[in-house]
This record gives sequence, C-alpha cells and structure tokens, in this order.
Amino acid sequence: QIEDGVNGFLVDSPEECGRRVVQLIQDPALRARMGEEARKRVRERFLLPRLALDYLRIVRSQIERPGHGPEHQWAKPQRLG
Repeated sequence: QIEDGVNGFLVDSPEECGRRVVQLIQDPALRARMGEEARKRVRERFLLPRLALDYLRIVRSQIERPGHGPEHQWAKPQRLG
C-alpha cells in the first residue's frame, strides 16, 4: 500500500521513524506531495467506486464468455410441462 518515498516511508526502526517524522515536519513541500500521492492511491485502489467497478468488470467478463451470455439456452424462456 505504501510506496517508499512516494506516498509515505517504510521504516525498520523507531529511530528511523523518528527521523522520517522530523523530515516531514521540516519539509512542507515533501509533506504535501506525499499526502497528495497517498490520497491518489487510496482513490485509485481502495474506495467503494473503484471496488464496485472491479465487481462490475468481473460480472461483465462472465456474461460475455461464450456460452454464458443471453444467447445461452438457460437464458431463453422454456416451456413447462
């Protein structure tokens, strides 16, 4: 979820975490850029509209498979009796 140096920092120790926090406090431009990149990533990958679009693509791919669309026999009205 985090791209190191792009939309956040990955750290290996509390000391490194502290250094990165100080870096962000001291560099408003870096903080703003990383914040925007993080918001962009969330919009593109994790919000409901994106997830809904993924589900619709899956459903569509199944409907459009040969033998599974409206022309398939189960989709045609059948007589009972």
